Amino acid sequence: MNYDSFLEIGSQHKVCEDSIASGIGSCPYVILSDGCSASENSNYGAMILVQFAKQYLDFKRHDALEVIIDYGDMGNWIIWNAFAAVKSMGLNPACLDATLIVSYSWNGIVYVYVYGDGYVIAKTLDGLFMVYDISFPSGFPYYLSYEADYSRKEGYKSSGHLRSVNHYLLNDGKNLSFRGSVPDLPLHYKFISGEVYIASDGINSFIRNGEKLSVKDVISGFLDMKKEDRNQGTKGVFVQRRCRKAIKGFRKEGWNHYDDISFGGFLCNTT
Repeated sequence: MNYDSFLEIGSQHKVCEDSIASGIGSCPYVILSDGCSASENSNYGAMILVQFAKQYLDFKRHDALEVIIDYGDMGNWIIWNAFAAVKSMGLNPACLDATLIVSYSWNGIVYVYVYGDGYVIAKTLDGLFMVYDISFPSGFPYYLSYEADYSRKEGYKSSGHLRSVNHYLLNDGKNLSFRGSVPDLPLHYKFISGEVYIASDGINSFIRNGEKLSVKDVISGFLDMKKEDRNQGTKGVFVQRRCRKAIKGFRKEGWNHYDDISFGGFLCNTT
């Protein structure tokens, strides 16, 4: 197995508000958090959420290695500990307004838990890539931070914001399903696939002269290994290498991303 992650600041940001970590504790993991630009110090909040997610995985996997992690339990543990931490640091709890995507591998299976928006990409058994595009049409994702503030949580729910989950196959862009859902519906996945990736919504921010590059083209570029030897392409910092190569190619064509990008994943069939 190999795992890796990539992070790059957007052209319109002075401070990177994404945070991503990959490694192995009690199990291999890739965790990202995408801070909200409208909330002060969300770059700190994103880093704090990632660190507590890592701690939770360590605690949980040591306690019950064969038990699938509960979506609600993990989210509550992370946000309440993060809430206490930022209060002790004198930060506004709103700095925790950030997407959190936690993925880990156990016994050949990759589990992904999404709190907010972003992308999950998994290779299917027939070799295609399925993309799960998770977004909030209103532009206001439901963050874990609302769980630690009753008034904000109730205000958000009463506002009627919906989350959309668009599934499509990468090879032909065929939309397989579309659904709107209430914001507190658990969103987690389980993959037996040999390749699973997660990404912040910054991959949908490449523009050129007012035109936007399709996120499908971006993901295809990040996953393109045609120019690499397959054996070498899956080793080391394979995600960083491929993302840098893809972004360099996009820039040559005049495309630049204005939002921060975090992208990471697993190759489970490598040594």
